[in-house]
Amino acid sequence: MRPTQIRDNQMKKAVKIILGIVVLVLTSCTSTIDQKIVLTEYNDVIQKIKKEHPEYPDEVYAKANKKTDALLFRALSDGEMKTGKTYREFLDEAKAEIEKEASELAAYNEELNKIQSVFVAKVTDAQYFDEYSPILKEQYRTFIAEIDYTNLSDKDITGIKGKMLVKNSEGNVLKTCFIEFAGADLFSAGKTRKNANEFPVLESIDNIMELSAIPVDKFVYEWVPELIIFSDGSRIEAPKKPAFLYKAK
Repeated sequence: MRPTQIRDNQMKKAVKIILGIVVLVLTSCTSTIDQKIVLTEYNDVIQKIKKEHPEYPDEVYAKANKKTDALLFRALSDGEMKTGKTYREFLDEAKAEIEKEASELAAYNEELNKIQSVFVAKVTDAQYFDEYSPILKEQYRTFIAEIDYTNLSDKDITGIKGKMLVKNSEGNVLKTCFIEFAGADLFSAGKTRKNANEFPVLESIDNIMELSAIPVDKFVYEWVPELIIFSDGSRIEAPKKPAFLYKAK
């Protein structure tokens, strides 16, 4: 081998070594939060970042952790443990999602308040029957509720549609009572009307065990209005619930 070739080879090796050292130095100098995410290392690294970067609130870390759990579950099937994003990018995305959800929730609550402020329904008494009917020759189950309907608006209401949710003390829905009325002079402006409403209880969709076991005076009720129609033809409809509220459950 000629001396010039030897020198060229030595030069190439030296360049490679220098480049390797530069890359190593640059990598070691990169802040942890700006490093690419490796899902299998995420839990340990994010704890370190959380201590170093308190500018991100706990809810941002919680959101990021939840997103990572979903990514890790998917990664187990395809074997790809890298996201291509840095920890900072991931946390910023989580923060942006939280801000977007807060904005959507505020808009939703504002629209919901419009329909809740003109008409309310309140259960004042209730009975649950679960007994065998010799006539029907089967178990007869029904939920009867006395409900006060109050028109808080200054216009007569000719139609309403909504749901009365029957819950236990933990907020779990035991039964959904669907309510729908229509007719002239149904609910006069500023007046309250009392109605006895009977709702069939179905084994396929209702929680019969808890309906039978819990005293009726321990039930918690929630009125969920969906549509109100006024005598002048105007209407108010309940807003659609933001998608993230369904995911949260």
